[in-house]
Amino acid sequence: MSYRTILKGRYLLVAPVLALLLAMACGGEDPTATTAPEATMAPEATMAPEATMAPEATPVPTAAPTTAPVEAPDAMMPKLGGKLTVALNSFGNEDMNPNNAGKIYGLAIGAHAADFMMGIEEDNTLTNAWGWSESWEQIAGDTWDFHIRQNMVDHDGVEVTAEDCVWITHHWATDLANQPGGAISPGWQRQIFKSSEALDKYHCRVYTKQDYAFMWNIIPPIGGADLYAWPERGWVDLAGGDVDRFDEVGAPMTGFVDYIEREVGNYVRHERFEDYYADEEFHFKFREMEVIVASEDAPRLALVASGKADLANSSGPYVEEIREQGMRVDGPENVDVVYLSLYETQDPNHCTSKVEVRKAMNLAVDQEAVVNGIWAPGTATRAISPFSTFYDESHNPLLQPYPYDPDEARRLLEEAGCAGFEFEGFGYSWAAGPEMADMVDAVVTYLQGVGINARYTPLDWTANVDKVNAGQMSSEYTIASGGAHWQLAARNFGEKIRVHGLCRSHGGGVCNLDDQEYWEDVYLSYAAMTDKEARIKFAQEKAKELYDGYFGVPIALRSGIWAINANTICGEWHPIDGTPSHVMFNTLIPCETS
Repeated sequence: MSYRTILKGRYLLVAPVLALLLAMACGGEDPTATTAPEATMAPEATMAPEATMAPEATPVPTAAPTTAPVEAPDAMMPKLGGKLTVALNSFGNEDMNPNNAGKIYGLAIGAHAADFMMGIEEDNTLTNAWGWSESWEQIAGDTWDFHIRQNMVDHDGVEVTAEDCVWITHHWATDLANQPGGAISPGWQRQIFKSSEALDKYHCRVYTKQDYAFMWNIIPPIGGADLYAWPERGWVDLAGGDVDRFDEVGAPMTGFVDYIEREVGNYVRHERFEDYYADEEFHFKFREMEVIVASEDAPRLALVASGKADLANSSGPYVEEIREQGMRVDGPENVDVVYLSLYETQDPNHCTSKVEVRKAMNLAVDQEAVVNGIWAPGTATRAISPFSTFYDESHNPLLQPYPYDPDEARRLLEEAGCAGFEFEGFGYSWAAGPEMADMVDAVVTYLQGVGINARYTPLDWTANVDKVNAGQMSSEYTIASGGAHWQLAARNFGEKIRVHGLCRSHGGGVCNLDDQEYWEDVYLSYAAMTDKEARIKFAQEKAKELYDGYFGVPIALRSGIWAINANTICGEWHPIDGTPSHVMFNTLIPCETS
């Protein structure tokens, strides 16, 4: 019996439940108490292999300027769909400050109502067809210019200028970098950002503390970068920096939709922002959007099958049922590595600080069985490391997935004096991957099989994020622990180390590495290398060190899974920034306009 068979039992005979819920939905009964009026969500974009490679640290060609859009008469306006309804299992962090909430919250609100300093195409190449900057240039290894487009206004009709660029870059580096929250990128700002200034009304210059090879990889939303750009006026002048007040004044930002209202944990409503500056290709194709919460898979998919929603994120075991119910399965390929992180490995009083124990935890898990048990064929493959994929410069084809050897795992635990040690695995209800909780459950079962006193705890990330950020997973506070995390495949190698290796005190997000000072130096040294060949060699060497250190238990290189209502969403979908945690819906094509 495969682990997937076990999971299917836990999902309560999925197909009959879907059929029942579909019948209820068609009969007028709402299959979930959290549903709100209609809205949809989009699948995720595939990461292009070259997307993570930063340009060489030489002056970068400036994007061709674009003219500000001229307001067209109604007769010239494109035909729009009515409402897009998206169903998610969780909103995660719902802080109204997009940069404090981060990409988890951005899935529901921030990526649409906010904006970015630079735009990208679906393959993660840079474009000025959207984004604040109509052009950009690297002046020196530590100096960067952004030319803000003229006549770009916020949702209240007030123009955005270079002063907003200065404010937001300082906001990233100072107001956010030391606060708990969901954003992954402000820690980079604290380490790298030096200052910024407005050279004229539309010309913003940014200075970094050192040469930095990846500015064009971290400022736009490539590889999950979540440095949202939004103007000073709404947050400071209207809201006084208060999130509740910001909500009350309508959260004026510059994205392709205007935020209207929300009910925490239930729904968020937007409408198309008619004065959005971008090319029509990147504008929203619906008049309204509503994102709703339906925490369980079967009710969420029933909403799509019944036409009450247009898209929904889905767990791996549901692929066959999605197709059987007449829905389309879509999503980007190879978007991230999902794994069990091991918190506070630098704490010598945790057994997980010992490389022998981390190796034992990896050898204890039949990773192939977990992949086959949770993900449908073609939607996931074995992962090699949380810190390296074939998309980034650290890729070493000689590295292979860890083998399954429970006997050796038991021997290593005995040798390390950690046989029977306590461990808690948290299964978070990520909107980015509903099935990751089941992944941790499976891993914990294997850890128990080699004698580790492990337990599985399902938990919402927001209940644990402050403890993780504050370093309260150390032996002073708790037993050894870890949780379900994903490392975006297109993120550059240095950012992978920072975000998923360094503690918040070192500018990171998740404490997964043993010697924090050493790995922070590795990250900064790599980021400063302007010679690409030398940088690749260095990255491959350090990737081998990470692999040999068994930091985390990598399980799957995963594709995104979305159920799509083929009667309401038509044509090929080319999403922008299609990471599973941070997907944008502006390029979805409504069938009613096709």
